[in-house]
Amino acid sequence: MAKLNIYTLRRAYFIFTMFVTALCTAYMVINDDNVNEMGTGRVFLARSISALCWVICAYWYIKDIIIVPISSKANPFRNRTIQWYSWYVLLVGISTIITNTNEIKWLIYHLIIFGLPLLGLWGTFGYARRFGEQPHFYKMVAFVLLCAVAAYGIVYTTYNVLGERGHFGVAYYPLYLLPLMVACDKKWVRYIALAVIGVVIISSVKRGGLVALAMGLLTYLLVKRHIEQKGIKGRIITLLLVLVVSLVFYSAVVNLGDNVLERLFNSDDDTGSGRTEIWAGIFQRLAEQDFSNWIFGNGYLATMTGTSNGSWSGYSAHNDFLECLYDYGVVTLFCYLGFLFSWAKYIVKTVHQHSRFAAPLAMMWVMYFILSMISIIVLFYTSLLSMITVGTLIGWNEYEQHNPLPNTLKQ
Repeated sequence: MAKLNIYTLRRAYFIFTMFVTALCTAYMVINDDNVNEMGTGRVFLARSISALCWVICAYWYIKDIIIVPISSKANPFRNRTIQWYSWYVLLVGISTIITNTNEIKWLIYHLIIFGLPLLGLWGTFGYARRFGEQPHFYKMVAFVLLCAVAAYGIVYTTYNVLGERGHFGVAYYPLYLLPLMVACDKKWVRYIALAVIGVVIISSVKRGGLVALAMGLLTYLLVKRHIEQKGIKGRIITLLLVLVVSLVFYSAVVNLGDNVLERLFNSDDDTGSGRTEIWAGIFQRLAEQDFSNWIFGNGYLATMTGTSNGSWSGYSAHNDFLECLYDYGVVTLFCYLGFLFSWAKYIVKTVHQHSRFAAPLAMMWVMYFILSMISIIVLFYTSLLSMITVGTLIGWNEYEQHNPLPNTLKQ
């Protein structure tokens, strides 16, 4: 009975946390999650509420680690990818404290921005690793996805691609949940999720999002076919599927009108161009900065304080790696790269294990890496959704590969 009570408690609280996450996600989509206006009261409140909810889930993960030392290979919750991301966030926090020149409320909020995804990663990994894949989790992810898509639809009716907004970065919210949905063994769930998110990405006219979705889907199909060992016939089917998907994307884009085509194929569009100038400006400032700035960075979103005569002044790096290096220093960047490398290495391991979670994990990695190259994922609320997906998939795979848990960890 005690086991049932503990499980029921965790399950109920986890569902509650996902419910709150869904509502906060919808709010952030409607408010566009603008990094320049993050300190406004209600946006601050939304992130803070999410963080408070995820604290308990993260506590359960930490409690499980304490039972067996994290350095011990016997600890089933020991995972290099989780560890690298944890070190990355820790160093971001230290750098933020050292370089902070703002009021204390801004310092707290900047710490929440990076702490929230870590709490989500710990919470979902710990929950998934202990209890494994369960139907109610898919239902909660679907609810979060539904809220994100509904909020996107509300915004789109007012500001759409044919109107004054032009394109929406908020389309990435449902995109980062797609790998979780395609992990479901029910085909209709996978197809509906892919169709809905495909429409969102295409209608948003985010070129990076379209490339990330297409490459992520291609990676998913190739890894899945490789694991299933379908042979020549399977590879031919995969190529045909890729061709069909490409044609569907192209047809959808064409049918949306000339405005969309101009946005997708015009590299001179001022909302998507200028990255090379921004990157060149950041490299110039990196070359001129002091040694202490190389170690501790320049502070939160310091890339946006460019020289007054620079064409890149007032813009973020549009690249997670440059943003991390300039804002938080070279050691923090090393940990961020370690996280991505460890994650990729773990995917190779899951492929060798013929895990059915290998393809969704590979899909997520490809999408995350592509968008990290052309955007700043780590500053947005979508980072929480990314880590929810990563933590869950890794946790599910670990549960399948190494269950049952040792007696010392059973409750």
